[in-house]
Amino acid sequence: MKPVALLIIVFYISVKTIAQTNQNFDRSGPIPWLMQDDMTARVEEFVSNNKSLVGKSKDIEGSVFLHDKWNKGYIKLAGDKVAGNLLVRYNVYADKVYFLNDTVELVLQHHACEFGYAYSNEDGEIKLNCFKNGYPAIDNNTDASFYEILVKGTISLLKKHNKRIKQKLMITGLQAYRMDDAASWYAYSPKKNVIVKIRKDPHLLEGLCDPGSLQHLNEIIKSKKIRLTTEKEMVEFFEILNREGI
Repeated sequence: MKPVALLIIVFYISVKTIAQTNQNFDRSGPIPWLMQDDMTARVEEFVSNNKSLVGKSKDIEGSVFLHDKWNKGYIKLAGDKVAGNLLVRYNVYADKVYFLNDTVELVLQHHACEFGYAYSNEDGEIKLNCFKNGYPAIDNNTDASFYEILVKGTISLLKKHNKRIKQKLMITGLQAYRMDDAASWYAYSPKKNVIVKIRKDPHLLEGLCDPGSLQHLNEIIKSKKIRLTTEKEMVEFFEILNREGI
């Protein structure tokens, strides 16, 4: 096959993939109900009234957002109301979803139960993010805290993104601050409505599974030499246990 023809085919496949991805987020039309005064606020007002949530401070190195760029996505509220075709981004530090209405940057102050968006990673691959709240409180997280859904099933794998302000010492001796990324991983059983923090040992799902399932789970861990030291290993493990019907 000639190089030019091959390039045309690759380009066509890439465009088709992106189009299909965007269709996943093309969920509804206008969003007048999302613009009610008690639901949204201009970002500058929100930051001014919530200084502890930082917003975007020139005195702090780094970003409060999971992805700085605006990405096409959706917001879903309780009652299954969905606003699609939005440009959204996630303020991890404030645990709030931002969206654009024309050129006005707004923050949804409450009511959101799910949002998602498509983005391009460092390798140029199109990825889909989906975030949801409403889970039981655990650690410092409440039922309003958003988790990224990495694996959805009878036992779901959730990721809680965090941003932490850390102090650093400049060469000049002056103090400065930076925004560091952090994360924790959790397992959730929709049937039992129970969430547990993932520990890297065979008992990580105690409280979510019956004794027989736990024994089978331990056999899988040993046979496949699963270590759960990386997110990739966690995803693979949760995909296996959901296929096994645990």
